[in-house]
Amino acid sequence: MASQIRIAPLVDAATSTNITAQAMINGTAVYSTQINAARSDGYAFLDVTLADTPDVDISYQVSYGNPDLTGWKTPYDTDGNNVGTLATTLIASRLIVFEPVACEWIRFLIDPDANSTVSVVYGHKETL
Repeated sequence: MASQIRIAPLVDAATSTNITAQAMINGTAVYSTQINAARSDGYAFLDVTLADTPDVDISYQVSYGNPDLTGWKTPYDTDGNNVGTLATTLIASRLIVFEPVACEWIRFLIDPDANSTVSVVYGHKETL
């Protein structure tokens, strides 16, 4: 089977703009738009670039079927651990590699704990 890497900036669900050098305000969380992850083979990354004096938390949620924004769930493992948390108190730019749970749709939550300038690019390997 052939595969490819899919890479794109995250898009702010509220403004429909790329999360590229976006000024984020302390306490104002930003959801990304939904991303079709049905073809993902389980390997993914977020390339997060931060500026100013950042402090950002990043997590993800999953959905099956139509991503109507009411069926989003936080993924947990069998021990009850939240596996959707990717970073807490992120204060420097970082490439975050993770293995999202099997799902059809994924979205991200970027929650700044300080005023921060943030850029986020998402990528995953997918089977064609």
